[in-house]
Amino acid sequence: MINTTSARAAITMAMANGWRSPDLAVRVQTGSKGDTTPQILHGIDCGRVLAAVDALPEPVRSWIYVAYAPAGWVTENHVWRVQEELITEYHRRRQVREPGKIAVMALVCLSDMRARLSRNAPKLGPAAIAKKVRFDIRNWGNGWSDSYAVLEDIIDQWDLEGLGPIAKNLPRWTREALEEEREERKQRRAVAQL
Repeated sequence: MINTTSARAAITMAMANGWRSPDLAVRVQTGSKGDTTPQILHGIDCGRVLAAVDALPEPVRSWIYVAYAPAGWVTENHVWRVQEELITEYHRRRQVREPGKIAVMALVCLSDMRARLSRNAPKLGPAAIAKKVRFDIRNWGNGWSDSYAVLEDIIDQWDLEGLGPIAKNLPRWTREALEEEREERKQRRAVAQL
């Protein structure tokens, strides 16, 4: 089962594990076939999470796939769709600077935000952004920092819109219940190794 209160973690678990339960190292033999209840419950949880992701509007759905899906789930079409929508939303919010550089900056921002949200990587600094987008770092304060901030805000809004409905589908676990579940799992693994 998906034992988390984090929508981000639930998305990754559901997409990576599918119907397979990650905590089924030990099975209770109740008959010749074994107990499959945990697998069924895990599959139901995964289905709820994936249905919530698929119900999201574009470009939020594609952003959630790009940000949190494991390797193999994201296609080039997802990335291009998110980049196009990000650029369109940017143009809607602000006057257009150099359109070609904004397109590159959008890809850099997507990559940076994905790394920060899914892997807790540090934020790219102005020098790294300037190098990737190929503009002079001395111009960072002349609008480039504002442009990058607008792109980040757009992605943050998509993230917020996408994670909210998914979090509603997660079981309500308290921190204590999660800790108890983890401790029980450790004990079951220790018993199984004996």
